[in-house]
Amino acid sequence: MTSRDPGQVGLFFNYLSCYEEKRYCKDAERVARALQQASNPRLKRVIEFVEALIRTKLVDELRERAFLHTKDLEASRLSRVTQAGLYLCVGELIKQACDVRVASGYSFGYSIGLHAAEVCEIEEEARIFMLSEQYIREIWHTWNTDRLRSTVIYDPRDRETNARFKELAGAYGSIAIKDDRPPYGLQIVGEAAEVEDLRRRYFEAHPGARECSTGMIRSDAAHTIPEQHLEKIDLLKQIRYRAPRFAMVGHSAEDDAVFGRSEDGAARRLFEAIYAPLNMGRVNERLASHDVPIVLIGSERVSQFVFYGLGDRLIGNTFYFWEDFLEGSFAAPAYRLAQDRPQWQ
Repeated sequence: MTSRDPGQVGLFFNYLSCYEEKRYCKDAERVARALQQASNPRLKRVIEFVEALIRTKLVDELRERAFLHTKDLEASRLSRVTQAGLYLCVGELIKQACDVRVASGYSFGYSIGLHAAEVCEIEEEARIFMLSEQYIREIWHTWNTDRLRSTVIYDPRDRETNARFKELAGAYGSIAIKDDRPPYGLQIVGEAAEVEDLRRRYFEAHPGARECSTGMIRSDAAHTIPEQHLEKIDLLKQIRYRAPRFAMVGHSAEDDAVFGRSEDGAARRLFEAIYAPLNMGRVNERLASHDVPIVLIGSERVSQFVFYGLGDRLIGNTFYFWEDFLEGSFAAPAYRLAQDRPQWQ
């Protein structure tokens, strides 16, 4: 699939994976050069704002290799603010070089997509997300107790996979649906022991799913008990949402054009892209309909996990990995999402 206009792209922002990746990016020097050479006023404003938060130069923090001391709450906060700031900058760099037609994101990444679309400003992004004390503490607690795991259960030959697995999962108190991907699969999150036991029982009954499903990865708590996060909708209503500069594809069944029209509707839409069970199947279909190459902002490993098990409509699309695309060069190597099973543990 190719763009009708060779200068058009879409953006997809993944969740912040610095904890599990043990780095902000693959090539810190290359990223630092791109940031230092940028002249975009909006990008400069983001850099200045982030540097005021982290109290050092953003490029210096990107080069720091020993940044992940997860036992230290303040170090954890620093790493997440830095990576969020980096992704905010990447969005501005690509907008400077290309005609962005659509954006979306997964979990926290969706809010960064809203900033790229100029739906909200950096101060609102920081107050609601980057500096959220509850969110930072949830992530920090999860990683230091090492208790939660996420997995994608998938069998492209069995249309009953989603329904069967949901029925079996109902017997486990800690397990919640993180991303609904009917009919062939779903992503769950829960206590490690319960997730492992549920997988074992399901694979014994349906062995075909074992060879197609992913392993388990560590996960945060944002999706485990969605009703506990409903109060966050009131916080999200405090954002002054503007009409997006380009299309924003969401996880909700609601209108994609809600931003700039209804504060309540926009807040609910944002909530459903971050806290409630996500719907990457919906995102997959809507991104494909825009018929443009997609720049993946986030790690390659995470991108494979987030898009896995969604069918072939988007998987044949042209993707670019963001570090290869910082200057907006379509000569960058095209990136393909894997169609076989990712091997993550």
